[in-house]
Formats: sequence, structure tokens, C-alpha cells
Amino acid sequence: MSSATSERCCWSSSRPGTSATTRGWAASDFQNSVMPFTLDGVSVMLNVNNTLRVAYVGYVSPTQVNFLMPDNAGAGNTTVQLIRGAGNTKFVAFAQFLLIFGCLVPGAYLLGIVLHMSLNGVWMAAFAYSCLAAIVMSVKFAGGSWKQIRL
Repeated sequence: MSSATSERCCWSSSRPGTSATTRGWAASDFQNSVMPFTLDGVSVMLNVNNTLRVAYVGYVSPTQVNFLMPDNAGAGNTTVQLIRGAGNTKFVAFAQFLLIFGCLVPGAYLLGIVLHMSLNGVWMAAFAYSCLAAIVMSVKFAGGSWKQIRL
């Protein structure tokens, strides 16, 4: 369960196990003079009046996250969601990227449009993508490397 308190320009949220590190901004966190949206794998998603926004993360620790509200958020109800990837999220993201743009999209185009199979072809490509994703993730899981990752 997370609790959030507001200040004049900054919000702070507490949730046990939020980050493995304790730190604020460093000069290397700023890209082209822009504040970071992620700090040590922790990011904050805001739902401001039914509009999703990403907040600038300024400080992370195992029990606290500080972030800045977007200046154009306006007044109203805000739902705060802390997001922290656990484990080997880079592998999953990379594998999904390759499978979607290497199998699903070209397969749906080839079967659905080029071979004139319409929606049946698109669904066949989606089925092939789902099977390949299950195989790739099962092989990764069976390899056991996930057991060595500290959260």
C-alpha cells in the first residue's frame, strides 16, 4: 500500500521495497538538460483527471520516492502509480520488440494483406507470435538465470 503527501511543488510517496538504492539526482541523470523520468529503475505514472502523465523522479530509497508533478497538471484528483521493474526486464523488452516487429507485424501484413487472407491471416500471425513468445520466455525461464537476480 502506498501513501502520498503533497507539497507546494513536489510529491512524496512511501512504499516499502521501492528501490534498492538511496539517492537523488546526479549530473549524469540529466539528458540534454532534461530532468529524468526514471531513477535507478523507478518511475512514476500519474492519472490526473483521467489523463496519464509521467512525473520527474527526483529521489529514490527503499521506503520513499520523491517526484515532481507536471506544471500543467491542473487541479483535481490524481492517482499515483510507482513502477519498478524487477528481474531481467531488458531481456523481456528486447525479446518482445523483436517478436512484435520481426514476427507479428510483418506476418500480419503478409498473411492479411499480401496473401489476401484478411482477418484470418492477421489472427494466424498473432497466434504464431504468441507461440514464439511462449517458447522464448519458456527457454529463458528453464535456463534458470532468473534465480541469480537480486531484487
